[in-house]
Amino acid sequence: ASWYQKDIAAGLGWAGNIGNIGFKGEGTYFHPQNKLNDSAAVFNAAVEFDYTIDGKVYMNTSYLFFNKGADAPLPAIGNILFDNITLSAKQLSLSRHAAFLQLKSISNPVLSGGFSALYFFEMNAMYLFPDVTYSINDRWEAALFLQSLWLKNKHFRSEMNNALIRIKYSF
Repeated sequence: ASWYQKDIAAGLGWAGNIGNIGFKGEGTYFHPQNKLNDSAAVFNAAVEFDYTIDGKVYMNTSYLFFNKGADAPLPAIGNILFDNITLSAKQLSLSRHAAFLQLKSISNPVLSGGFSALYFFEMNAMYLFPDVTYSINDRWEAALFLQSLWLKNKHFRSEMNNALIRIKYSF
């Protein structure tokens, strides 16, 4: 048990393997220290599996539960972007249930690429982020990251798209 801002926090976590598959998880319970008799408690938990395929592709999948997350679809992206939602240790997700999948090429030290997706079940929202990284030499690296947020009312539609180019110098 510990303190997180104005909350009492208690958590449990583990990391291990099931055969060659990594198995990790954690859960944390937060309760306002000055409101011990009300229902303001927050609980979030995550379970993760990861695996490397023939030393070439890293795969990671996880499930996240957040008891105070959204429990219905949002009508528009503005609800996510402009409602001052702050992700933190206490609020790890926007929805009650979320799933994450990541595939990353790790076989080539010069050129690598990956794809990640995060699905928010109750919100019918999906966040996609592919990336590609190129090592120019021992000190310089260039990367391209794309981000796309999709919402589903009757059909999935793209609500937000971003591209980021990163040039990195290591010294």
